[in-house]
Amino acid sequence: MKAVVLATVCFALVAAGACQDAKDIISRAVRSQPALRYKGVRTVDVVVDGKPVRLVEIVSRDRDRSRTTYPADSPRKGFVIVDTPRDRWEYNAERNEVRRLPGRRPDHMMLREMIRSLAEGRMQAVAEDPESIAGRRARRVRVSDPRGNTMRRLWVDASGMILKSEQFGPGGRKLAGFVFTRIDLNPTFAADEFDRPGPKDARVIDRPPSFGVEWRVRSPEWLPENFSEVGRGLRRLAGRPVVMMHFSDGRKNFTVFQGQGAAPPNLGREDGRPGMADASRAFDGLWFVGIGRVEKSTLERVLKSIK
Repeated sequence: MKAVVLATVCFALVAAGACQDAKDIISRAVRSQPALRYKGVRTVDVVVDGKPVRLVEIVSRDRDRSRTTYPADSPRKGFVIVDTPRDRWEYNAERNEVRRLPGRRPDHMMLREMIRSLAEGRMQAVAEDPESIAGRRARRVRVSDPRGNTMRRLWVDASGMILKSEQFGPGGRKLAGFVFTRIDLNPTFAADEFDRPGPKDARVIDRPPSFGVEWRVRSPEWLPENFSEVGRGLRRLAGRPVVMMHFSDGRKNFTVFQGQGAAPPNLGREDGRPGMADASRAFDGLWFVGIGRVEKSTLERVLKSIK
């Protein structure tokens, strides 16, 4: 009996140590993000229109600036993406067109939110066995919800560089991920590496994309103080296109979904995650749903401001 009790205590102590180790690894990644400088090649897995897509990206990063290009055999051949704190530039070589978008939310902001979720018990993290990624030793961290469902896996090296990441949805379905196959942490950059991409005669479109959907994409006319749009995306739910708008103040965030119809498809709100609020609205043949870590009244006001 004493042996069983002792084994249970030891297991608990080991688990606690693994959890603290995981938080330390994520904290190291947060501290390192703003200073990272590298050039590398990574494979990216995403879901587009309900189908898995794998892309190879060639990435340069100098602290808060990055540039992404694609190989000659890529379906995104000719695309160039440059991110800066203020702007995101997307160059389409086929159209000789540059689209200017708001700057995206920094990676370390999302990691800081993960640490807050761990501290508040909304997530759990455990450090697992190390692996070799792009020739570097990386410690694997598994992040799960309070019920033990895996939400994220991260592989972080001693420099704080995230060499591999995987994101999972309900039922363990993989939603997105990336893994570096080559990495140079002592790079040399060209003088114009992070300038606006494309030739000088490229047409500049200074507005968010409409994604070619059948309705006019609507945007909120009111946002909470210090919030701004940090990105847009398009996905398909129940076979219908859905536009997503992401908003953040660097600490909290929420997403507004919109699509055609009298009612939205299942957006997974039944998860009931602690700290998450949601609100909905329908008008003019469209539905809108707001989900995020803000007050429900805030989401309702945001949705009511959409015209």
